Amino acid sequence: MLPGPAVLPPLAPGDLAMLPPMDRQSEVLTLKGNAFYGLPTDTSGFREEPYRASLGLDYISQPSLAVGFSSFGTYLGGGASLFWSDELGGHNLATALQVQGSARDIAGLVGYTNTYHRLNWGMAVQQIPYLSVIPYYPSLDSSGAIVYPTVLFRQTQRTASWIFSYPFSRVQRIEGNIGYANITYNFQEIADYYDPTAFFLNETNINLGNQFGGHTYNALNLGQASMALVYDNSFFGYTSPILGQRYRLEPMVHHDGRRLGAAQELAARRLLAPGFAHQQLDGRGVAAVCVVHAPAVKQRSHDAQILRELVNPHRRLTHQPHPRVARPDAQ
Repeated sequence: MLPGPAVLPPLAPGDLAMLPPMDRQSEVLTLKGNAFYGLPTDTSGFREEPYRASLGLDYISQPSLAVGFSSFGTYLGGGASLFWSDELGGHNLATALQVQGSARDIAGLVGYTNTYHRLNWGMAVQQIPYLSVIPYYPSLDSSGAIVYPTVLFRQTQRTASWIFSYPFSRVQRIEGNIGYANITYNFQEIADYYDPTAFFLNETNINLGNQFGGHTYNALNLGQASMALVYDNSFFGYTSPILGQRYRLEPMVHHDGRRLGAAQELAARRLLAPGFAHQQLDGRGVAAVCVVHAPAVKQRSHDAQILRELVNPHRRLTHQPHPRVARPDAQ
């Protein structure tokens, strides 16, 4: 018999991979398991009142502010988004404002959603201006001055919509929207005048309204409606769904209230299975819902006509320039 201490008893049943100590007690888990910790024991004196929803500010997105100066003048822009909700999160309000120059370049959004009932609904109103700057080749006017023309093209889109969603189950729902869109056009012509020695003479700034290149571009007023049957029981991995299936069946209708109308259908289905390639079927179609006469097509094809006029490198100024400032040493 070898000399030495007694042999230790065998380890108690348990996880042999657990690091010591074997008997662990977590104070954090104990506190989390006690739902009444820190609450008063006597609540008989508390007063009960019905819940009254009131909106409070949740957070503000990172605001922005920009200041600059160019040949078009001083620039000041910036914006921020504010999100509001009540204490239970059933009423949600989103507001956004962005300023990027003049009053015609202000973008804004107000949206509201109500999710307290099975029928979730909401509404939104927004204005988004799109500004394009198109410089032209310099030319000579009748007095021999060099003219550098530039056109500022603004397309402002204002929309109002009502949306809803009604779930049939955890994976299937019906959703849709009804909306109205107003699209307006504005042209601004800026011309800088220089003499042959590159001395600045004058600048003209003319607001052409909705007329450009001999054409008048009236505002478009469009109504639109859509409804979709949506199914989704997919499970997400790290970057994309890996299991389940999805499909969406959606007819859409657009109409301007007079002659122009179109319908669009969308059908898409995606099957996901582990170990196999994803199968995806998509179909989309567009069909005219009424006969459109040739004059109406010419009047409504605003974007194509505007694009042809803006990219015309040989287009001259629409208006006669204002009287120029004489060079001081011209005498």
